[in-house]
Amino acid sequence: MSIETTFNSKRSEKATIECENDEENPIEQRIAALKKQLDIELKVKAGAETLLTTYSGQRKESSRKMCDEAQILLKDAKAKVEYIRLEMKRLENELQSANEKKSTTHNEQSLWPSRTNNSTIRTSFSH
Repeated sequence: MSIETTFNSKRSEKATIECENDEENPIEQRIAALKKQLDIELKVKAGAETLLTTYSGQRKESSRKMCDEAQILLKDAKAKVEYIRLEMKRLENELQSANEKKSTTHNEQSLWPSRTNNSTIRTSFSH
């Protein structure tokens, strides 16, 4: 398989995924975007932790600067991870309540006869 064929097949897979995402609820789309962002921030956090362990034992000035920068990165990544997780939880709760609301409304509507049945009932009483 050539590189161009592989690229085109990946592009069509991406287009298919994008089409599927277009059909999703906006809340579900936001949750999916937050999951991607969470993965990125977790990798940044892991990288910052690795930098800290690498440079923490060294006494060079440049090592101390790298260690300080790694601590700042780690602190920022932890804050972002926490925020993203809270936002995802809030959106998941919002989505769940919206789904419950839809199912409750659907159940209430199904208790009543349909309009076609009402017209049949009315005509049978009018004769």
